Formats: sequence, structure tokens, C-alpha cells
Amino acid sequence: MQLNHGEPRHAVSALSRLALVCAAGSAALIAFAGYSKGLSLGSFYAELQGYVLLTDRQRYAVAIVVPPAEIALGLLWLLNAWRRVAACGLMLLLLSFTVVYALHLRAGVTPSCGCFGVLRALENLKTEGAWLIVRNSVLILCLGLECAMLAHSRRWQSKRLNPIRAFHGHAGFSLIEVLLSVTIISILVALVLVSINGVRSKAREAGALSSLASHAKVFAAYANDYRSYWPYFGPCDNNGVASGLKNPSGTGTPYFFLTSVMWKYPLRSLSYDGSSNDRLWMSPDRPDPYPDSDYSYSCTFITRPEFWTLTGRSPATWIGTRLDETSLPAKKVVLVDAYSARALPKLGLRMALSDGAALLASRRDLLAGFPGGERPFPGSAHSESEYPPAHHTMNGVFGQDLK
Repeated sequence: MQLNHGEPRHAVSALSRLALVCAAGSAALIAFAGYSKGLSLGSFYAELQGYVLLTDRQRYAVAIVVPPAEIALGLLWLLNAWRRVAACGLMLLLLSFTVVYALHLRAGVTPSCGCFGVLRALENLKTEGAWLIVRNSVLILCLGLECAMLAHSRRWQSKRLNPIRAFHGHAGFSLIEVLLSVTIISILVALVLVSINGVRSKAREAGALSSLASHAKVFAAYANDYRSYWPYFGPCDNNGVASGLKNPSGTGTPYFFLTSVMWKYPLRSLSYDGSSNDRLWMSPDRPDPYPDSDYSYSCTFITRPEFWTLTGRSPATWIGTRLDETSLPAKKVVLVDAYSARALPKLGLRMALSDGAALLASRRDLLAGFPGGERPFPGSAHSESEYPPAHHTMNGVFGQDLK
């Protein structure tokens, strides 16, 4: 009888060992991938922007949930705790990602995999297109085989060794298993809480840069419609009040150099179809509504280059400039997220260039501005050469802001 009881186990032992090795490799690889994503959660979120079939909320949820889930399920399997549940969870993650990726391929989009986070050396592997689908299918097969072997082994052992336990179901978890699970979950929760702020910051940064680039393109389109002139809302009277600036609420004096933050009022009807969505002009980091624009327009585009020299300063030079007068469009800033520059300086400077590009820079990347800003003339709004950043360029549009 003992020999008969042992026959089924010997018949599947080789297959069981193979399934165990394959599943162990798959679980370790996925846990490693989750850990790598967690090291650079912001970069992982940025790569998810290539998954255009997903909404912003879905991409955000994936960035938050997937890395800790991969680590948790991989470790649960490797530590022999709830192995079958862990294997099923890993298969579900792989299957979901593979289906979404295949749908993007069918739509003609090949997004970046982003599977191994900051470990760029692994990107030399073929992880795009059909190869990625084949790779994930192999991992799913390995985990599925292990699930089948675990189920077979559990049924055979229950019937042979403890028919009463087989009838009543599984026994309870041991104290070590419970403590181990609680510890793992606590560590993962701590990692998520630490990383979630980084993901939100990256999302706001991406939103701000996208808005800045869009506004820069609107400015270029305005110039094409108005004889190549950058937006300009003068002239101004003897008190420095600009004739083309007007706040619909009637509050605030539209001094000439307040064009930097009040440009949205005349352009709203000219270039934005009268949009009433104030979020278009607000920094994603600003918590409360703001009447003017957080995206500040460089003062050098509404004055002649001579005004930004030591010998040519006069209100007579407060007239517009043209697109073709910008000597170095790839180094000349047209718009800056002034709110984040002032309230959150550690985030860096978000800016749009006159060539339409948007980027994140630091103050060290900027050349010094004209001393004293546009002071001391009536209509001035800024007395500092470095605030708002890149607004008081030496030699105006003939000069450059970026080193």
C-alpha cells in the first residue's frame, strides 16, 4: 500500500521541481522589477504617459499600486506564504499588463515598457513589441504550472495523510505567517506613503510643462496673426498704465509691466475662444484660485532691446518686438511658472522657450538679469533683476537667459 501511495508523487516529482524553479525565477524577477520601479516612481509615472489608451487617473493608480503589489506578491511566494494566492496575483498582474500593451500595439502605439524602473542597462533587452508579449506569456505559463502543481500536491497529500482535514478545508495560518505578512504589508505601506508625494510632484510638473508649452504655441500663433509681433498691449500713458490691459473685475491698476501676469485678459478672447477655465493660467501647485496668470510673460518681449542696456533706458522703448528679432529662441525664455518659482523654489524653474519647448531648469542655469528690473519708471512692477526669473534679460530679445 505504501508503494501505491507513493506512485503519484514520483510520477510528477520531476515536473514539480521544474515548475518550482520556473515559478521561483518568475517571482524573483517580478519582485525585482517592482523594487526597481519603486526606486524611481516618478520616472515610472513619466513612462506611463506613453499608454495613451489609459486615462490620467488610471495611469496614476497604476504608478501607485503596481510596484508595491509586485514586491508583495513576489516576496509572499519566495517566503512560502500563501504561495498559490501569490502566484495567481502575479499572473493577474502580468495578464493585465500584457492585454493593455497588446491593445496599444494594435492601435499602432508602442509605449515604453518601464518594467525595470531606473535600471536602464536592462533596457538593452528586447522589451518591445511581440517579444514583450512572448516574455510575459512565458512568465504566466511558469506561474500557472506552479499553481497547478500546488493544487495537485495539496489534494494528494490531504487525501493520503489527513482525510478529515481534506473534508473540513484548510487549517489556520501559523503565528509566524501572520507576523511575516503584517511586517511585509507595513513596509509596503510605508514605501507607498513616502513615494506618493514624489508621484504627485512629478504629475504636477508634467502638467505645468504641458501648459507652458501650449501657451508658448498660442503666443507664436498670435504673432503669426499680428505681423510677427509678440503679444503687446500698450502703449501706456504718463502714469505707466497700459491701454490694452484691462481686468474684467475692475480691480488693480493695469501698469504696463503687469502685462507679465495680466496677459490672459486680452488674449482670452483673442486666442483662447473666451475660455472661462482659470485653471488654464494657474500653476498645478497653487492650492487656491488666483485672478491673474501664474505663467508669467517675460518683460523683454514688450520692450525694445535697448531698454535692457545701460544707455538706452527710456519709456520710449516700451514697444513690441517681433519673432524674427529673437536671436537665440532655444535659449530665450518667454514664460515662467512664477508661483512655483517663488513658493516652491526647490522644485526648480518650469519655463517655456520662445521656440515652443518647455523644460525644467535651475537658477544656476540662468544668466544674470538687468540690475533693478524695469525700475524706476512709472508702470514698473518688478524691482529685482532675478524675479520673476528670466524676465529682465540683458539686451532683451537680442540676449539669452539660459547659459
